[in-house]
Amino acid sequence: MTKRPFRTSSIHIALAIVAIVALPITAVRGVPITVAAFPVSSFTGGIAFFTSTIDTYRPAQTFTALGSGALAGISVALSQNGPTLPANVIVEFRQTLAGVPASTVLASAMINGSLLAGVQPGSPVMLTADFSGDGIYLTAGSAYAFSLRIGGQGAADACGSGAYIAYPYNGGSLFDSSDSGATWRTQPLYDLNFQVTASVPEVASTLALLFPTGLMLLALRTCLKK
Repeated sequence: MTKRPFRTSSIHIALAIVAIVALPITAVRGVPITVAAFPVSSFTGGIAFFTSTIDTYRPAQTFTALGSGALAGISVALSQNGPTLPANVIVEFRQTLAGVPASTVLASAMINGSLLAGVQPGSPVMLTADFSGDGIYLTAGSAYAFSLRIGGQGAADACGSGAYIAYPYNGGSLFDSSDSGATWRTQPLYDLNFQVTASVPEVASTLALLFPTGLMLLALRTCLKK
């Protein structure tokens, strides 16, 4: 008696292909993009001195988000001021009320003060505070704010530019507070140099998109009929 060959190969291949379809067909990962920025210009200098000896003082900058996404980081132009480096610079994220920084701090992140060693106000460095783990979502067109304070001892300069430059920042303004952010004074002729990034979900296609489910089932039915 002649044995009929057992066609496991075709069937198994078809089943394996169908199994691929059952797997997730998309992968989401955070892609940081710039949603607000006022870059360092040739006119940059120290415009907001803040120190641990006056720990209720806060410079702040409002900004308008040009894109939506989860807040990833806030970079600020900073420099050393005086002989004592700040232990840390604390960046505080706030909502705004009628264009003014709110009194409540929603999240804060730290910048290591030792990174300011030897940095002069005329040549500041952009240093980043990481907010990626705070779960704060920015909405395009909405205004937000960040403020600065010293953690520990020392002092620093927040650097920026005045409205006399050719391209001022139109999405917000510099503010300052002498009572830890309970009330604010506007400084409309100045802005800090800064950059705000947000993490935007990106959909990445997988190989499953190349093989629609209908074609997979058709391949399986063909193999089973043979």
